Amino acid sequence: MNISDISSQNALYYLNLTSYGTQNSTTQLASGSKLSIPSNDPAGAAVASQLDSTTLGLNAASQNVQNLTSFAQTSDGYLSVIQGQLGQLSTLAVRSTDGTLSASDRSAINDEFTKIRDQINNQIQNASFNGTNVFDTTNTVSAAVDASGSNSYTLSIANASQDVAGLASSNVLTSSAAQAALNDVTTAIQNIATSRSQVNADVATLSNTSDNIQTQQINTEKAASQISDADYAQQTTTLAKNNILNQASVAMLGQANLSAQTVLGLLA
Repeated sequence: MNISDISSQNALYYLNLTSYGTQNSTTQLASGSKLSIPSNDPAGAAVASQLDSTTLGLNAASQNVQNLTSFAQTSDGYLSVIQGQLGQLSTLAVRSTDGTLSASDRSAINDEFTKIRDQINNQIQNASFNGTNVFDTTNTVSAAVDASGSNSYTLSIANASQDVAGLASSNVLTSSAAQAALNDVTTAIQNIATSRSQVNADVATLSNTSDNIQTQQINTEKAASQISDADYAQQTTTLAKNNILNQASVAMLGQANLSAQTVLGLLA
């Protein structure tokens, strides 16, 4: 019998091996990730890290798209109100073309016309989203709409002041002035409609962009999951197997040590 106790060394080697396997399976099952020990798959850990970074970038891009959409929708909301007010001005101008009206009638109509026109100008000056005037064409409203930040989208800023500029001197004090005002209002309505069309084109484009980002998020998260998520069925089976091997290794190590002690006892 070899007193160097090769049997004991072998048993200890396999005990350490199965103990590591047990620890590895337990860690994966507890964490839910097979990359909880990165050395198990260095390449996979690197790819998963890149995918996680991409996911964070897409989340930020998605938020940017939502903010741009909200800005555009706010702008369209103001334009919609202005469009309604222009409709009121059109009605007043048509009424004032009535040749049967007295001067006082037209004066009252003109007062209402002027008040609504001033309300429109006041709204344009004070229309804002998060502190930014939505009709200030000197502003550039843009944001990155991809994970890398290399692709950005710039909104169309409606020039509402220019759209209604023709109303600045309009009045309905006479039948002819009312007809001229009606022409100015009609032009303003057309201008506002064009601006709304451009703004809503942005909303539609951003909606498509949001859908694309969401698709990328799903695919990226799915890819990262396939790389990093623990296989519970496999690891549960492996853990059970290693537990049995651990018990066997402990038993064999005890047997090997007992054999060595028996030899020493014979030599004593």
